[in-house]
Amino acid sequence: ILQFLYFIEGEKKNSTKKMTSHIVKRINYYGYDVGIVMQNENGPCPLIAICNILLLRRRLEIHPDIGCLGFEDLVGMLKQFMVDEVERRGQKDDPNTEFLMNEALELLPVLEHGMDINIKFCGIDAYELSVGVACFDYFNIRLVHGWLPPEHEKYTELMKGASYNTATEMIILKNEELGKESPDEDVLKKGEMAEQWLADSAGQLTYTGLFELSQKLSDNELCVLFRNNHFSTLTKFEGRLFNLLTDVGYQDVPQAVWESLADVDGDMKIFTSEFKPPTNLGRQGNVLDAYRQSPPPQPAADYPTHGLTPSEQEQLDFNYAQSIVHQDMKAQRDLEREREKEYRRAKAVQERRERPAVKPAPRQQPVPQQEKKKKEKDKCVVS
Repeated sequence: ILQFLYFIEGEKKNSTKKMTSHIVKRINYYGYDVGIVMQNENGPCPLIAICNILLLRRRLEIHPDIGCLGFEDLVGMLKQFMVDEVERRGQKDDPNTEFLMNEALELLPVLEHGMDINIKFCGIDAYELSVGVACFDYFNIRLVHGWLPPEHEKYTELMKGASYNTATEMIILKNEELGKESPDEDVLKKGEMAEQWLADSAGQLTYTGLFELSQKLSDNELCVLFRNNHFSTLTKFEGRLFNLLTDVGYQDVPQAVWESLADVDGDMKIFTSEFKPPTNLGRQGNVLDAYRQSPPPQPAADYPTHGLTPSEQEQLDFNYAQSIVHQDMKAQRDLEREREKEYRRAKAVQERRERPAVKPAPRQQPVPQQEKKKKEKDKCVVS
């Protein structure tokens, strides 16, 4: 039974879209037609993730006639939800609830530019308490991550008791200590281990974290995953993890709804709304496979719209969407490689600076031949 249902009056389909507008895509979720909010480049991903979970839970609903929503629409929708939820819970006069709600209401408009959170490396839902984290709690949404240190590494125990901020502080203290005549070896060791951990887990997801997520999330649970400074909608279906595809490149690809989260390298496999491999996305629904098997994409304006069957048009649309995704993935991989090279260069320079200078041995002057003979003569013992 739905306690509250909101129909949002946004911009109509085919209307002129504002720069801050977000496309609404209709999907099938366990037999219900649900509108989800798509992600623009550098859009307010924490806000979108919250909205999409409430939409999938059917606590919010977007009318089928609505083709896109502005940022102000999303904020207004959540504000109204929060106010009504307080009344439903009978907590309108509770000062603690009122304080938390006011904090969250002030935070929502700021989410257009993202959210700063501090991850703790000891568990999938371990974060330093902040207004942002409390905002997820207020909507009864679990915020998780998979940034956990693996077992049996030299930095494992140290990092299990640390957060991202404390790891960064360890590195800063280590660099400060290097300038001293008698540096603290313990500070240097901790800083080096923190550096190694952050370099080894640059993708902010480890196989240890993946295992913990799969073990500690319940089937059909909806939560928000933080990874690579991005917030996405995560669920578990029949023991497997799936992210909701909200990239705007998939807005016109009905069969592309979920992507599996099975490794840390970003090998995406796309699934339908029923968590099944799609029929026309290439071998095993792999984005790169689909891209390789597809004909060279054309610009959207040059796509023929006549003489095509619906399935051919859908495949053509998909090819174009995949070209965008492929370019984004390549750019991301190139950026990560450049960052890794820069890190290694900086580390090599730092190691050279830390290496103690070795003074060359004094060069011996050649001994004149006459002097040499004299010394050899002096060494003789005459009995």
